[in-house]
Amino acid sequence: MKTYSGTKPLLLGIAVGGIAALTIGFVWGGWMTGTAAAQIANKQSEMAVTAALLPFCLQQSQQDLNATATLSSIKLAPSYERQVMLENTGWATMPGEEDPNKAVATACLKELSASF
Repeated sequence: MKTYSGTKPLLLGIAVGGIAALTIGFVWGGWMTGTAAAQIANKQSEMAVTAALLPFCLQQSQQDLNATATLSSIKLAPSYERQVMLENTGWATMPGEEDPNKAVATACLKELSASF
């Protein structure tokens, strides 16, 4: 088989150009893998759901007759127990669900903490 004198530089240029294009695209061009895009989309959707359900938790806390006492006990509790205590109140449990939504409980606790 006969090779031409320009074959080696051509193949080297293709390889270097491909590597450069991939490097520039992924580092500076904003390209990403499907897995990374799915992770970002999941995180954004979880944040949107939490933001949509947060008013329900706050409304539940306002309608609770023992809210002042409950918030006082949550305030006095160690920080690592506060979220569990809020989950036990039922404020972060959505209608039709048996278990509280942990992300909503965290956001609700953050909002309620600003008031006490």
